[in-house]
Formats: sequence, structure tokens, C-alpha cells
Amino acid sequence: MEKVVPQKSSFDVAEKLDKWHVVLAYVTAGISFATGILSGFQFTLPLLQKLVETWLPGAVFVLTVATGILHCLFTHQYQQAEAIRRDDFFDNAFGCLLGDNHSSGYFSNDRTSLGLKKALLNVNENCFFSLDIIQHMLRRRIMFAFPLGLLLLAVVALNIGGHSFIMLAINLFLALDIVADLVRLYRLKLSLEEVHGSCKTILSSHALDNDNIQLQAAGSVIREIVRYETALSYASTMFDSKYFNKINSQKAKDWEAYKKRYLQ
Repeated sequence: MEKVVPQKSSFDVAEKLDKWHVVLAYVTAGISFATGILSGFQFTLPLLQKLVETWLPGAVFVLTVATGILHCLFTHQYQQAEAIRRDDFFDNAFGCLLGDNHSSGYFSNDRTSLGLKKALLNVNENCFFSLDIIQHMLRRRIMFAFPLGLLLLAVVALNIGGHSFIMLAINLFLALDIVADLVRLYRLKLSLEEVHGSCKTILSSHALDNDNIQLQAAGSVIREIVRYETALSYASTMFDSKYFNKINSQKAKDWEAYKKRYLQ
């Protein structure tokens, strides 16, 4: 059966916008940091002095504006893709007709009967895969992005090069944006770990095994769905698709073993 993912094309566009936004943000931060260091020197060549005093700060300002525009475009596209994904989630779990197209082969729980149990399994499966990807992304950002953010904060705190107020504000914005992105990703990891743990508790209690599901059990499932969607909405973060493709085969086997353990 051919795999159908309704939100894929929208997420592909969002991923490209995010990559350009991240690259531009790092380039801007790097140029801004270099400008701060170079501003502490006096150059004998007038052209070099003008480059440091005028052209580089001007380039940082223009790049910062471009970074902000790309971020706005990404956020808009990401929200559209998430709306399609949410509709398909409810279509798949409850048999609704919210989306224009339905997924096929995207979730591994298609043999599970429609209802709250299938919805919980879908949320749990998403968390199961996402947590590995987030951990990988956190390691990379701690290695590369976080040190750059700290260097920019040092430029602001020490006012290296005697920057103008505008350049100090731009450096502070860039630094805080890098650090905030790392914090959002870490908070997403913590939130999904909590949802994943709660899903295991609900599944192991076998409260969803009967057709006559108790009201409390239904409320617990709905709570985890809301927590999962809230966490994604707050983070607004694209997952590393290359790393997902790398681990997908092994994680799919691990997920099947996980289901056998908690559904018995």
C-alpha cells in the first residue's frame, strides 16, 4: 500500500523556510560577533575602518530584518501544516472527515479500532519517535548554537567595540533568540516525556480495553492529546527529517515491541 501523508507537502515548504531562517540567523550572529570584535581595533586603511563602522553593522541590520521575515513566513506555513496534521490525526483515530485527504500507512495502528485507544496510541507513537529526534537536535544545538549565543551576550554585556545602542539591541535580540530556541526545544522534550509516561500508565492499566470506557479514562486520554498538541504549538519547531529517516526503521521495530509489552 502506498504511504499517504496529507501534511507532507506543507511541512516540506515549512522545513525549507526554517532551514533558510536558521542559516541566515547563524550567519547574522556570526557577522555581528565579528563586528563587535573588529570594532575594538583602529585600522590604518580608511576602507577597512568604514567596513567595520558602517558596512558590517548595516549588513547585520538588513540580515536581522530578513531573518525576522523568514521566521514569520515559517511560522505561518508551519501553522498551516500543523492544522492539516491535526485534522488527519482525528480522522485517523475517530473516523472523522475533517481533512481533504486521509493518511494511509502513516500511523502503524491502523488495525486498532476507532476510538480513544487508537488516539492514545497515535499520540504515544508520535512521542516515541519524537523524543529521540529532539535529543539529537538538542545535542547539536548545545554544541553549536548555544556557544554563539553566549558569545553575543558577552559582546552586549562588555560592550566590546563600543557599539551603538542599535547594534547592542540587535546583538541582544540575536543572542536571546538563539537561547530561547534552545529553551523551547528543551521544554518540548520535557513535555513529551511527561505525555509519553502518562500514555504508558494509561495503556498498562488496561482502562481502554473494554468497549464501555469509563469517563475518567476518557478524560485522561483527552488530557494527553491536549498536552501533546499544546507542547507542539508552543515549540513551533521543525523536527530533523534526515535524522528521522535514519532511525525510522529501527524505531518502528522498537515501537512494535513496545506495543506488545503494554497492550498485553
